[in-house]
Amino acid sequence: MSDTIERAFYPRYCFHLAPTADAWCFFRIADLFALQQRDGFEGEGLFFYQNLPIKWVRVVGLVVAVDEFAGRRAFTIDDSSGACIEAIVSLDTAKTASTTNEPAAAPAGSLAQPYDHVDVGSVVDVKGALTTFRDARQLKVEKMTTVPSTAGEVSLWAKRSAFRRDVLGKAWVLPDKRIRQCRRAAERSEAEAERKKQRLRDAAAFGSRHQTKAGKDKDKDAARGRRGVAEGPGKAAQFPSRDGEEALKVLVASCKGEYSALGL
Repeated sequence: MSDTIERAFYPRYCFHLAPTADAWCFFRIADLFALQQRDGFEGEGLFFYQNLPIKWVRVVGLVVAVDEFAGRRAFTIDDSSGACIEAIVSLDTAKTASTTNEPAAAPAGSLAQPYDHVDVGSVVDVKGALTTFRDARQLKVEKMTTVPSTAGEVSLWAKRSAFRRDVLGKAWVLPDKRIRQCRRAAERSEAEAERKKQRLRDAAAFGSRHQTKAGKDKDKDAARGRRGVAEGPGKAAQFPSRDGEEALKVLVASCKGEYSALGL
């Protein structure tokens, strides 16, 4: 799958316009090992055919081995292209562990795991994410189906050839105007994300200040209570409350009225 034509490599904010974006890219297995990785995209699961970003791939081939490791099952796929690849399926460890709590009469391994029906000799159509594990390419399976007949396999070969011809075989070229539009959209999106982060920071700071003020008010109330207890009842008598002062005035006024009635 060599291609000597050097194509322009576009910025990340243009990747969504690529014909391979969010698409199942149908490859021969040998071609998967020819895909490139670029600096700045490590750990993102992105590979490149020329300037086309590749993440989701599809292969069809014969299962030649099935191996099971801790928490995963590896199906080795061979499509006669000169290379094999492991298709990795995560096992449901919770189900496996739960078998230890089953009654003794329950048959071991009675709980089905994904793709238990796939075995050596099965022809499979595999869709998944291309990954690297210990410098080896692997497929993290998203979906795997068995191909029931030779006619079905031949049909898939035709689809693979069409993808190679119509997508990989054509240059992906973007006009400058479209690139500028993508850049402005990315800048707006980044600015909006930054504003959202700032609003969250402001909200967190406001909540922190509110909690601090409430704590200080609570401390002041507690301090007033402690001073009242320390001063004792005598001090409280010297400084009656506002309600006590009003009651005393009413009492004095009523007494004055009685003495006036007696002519004193």
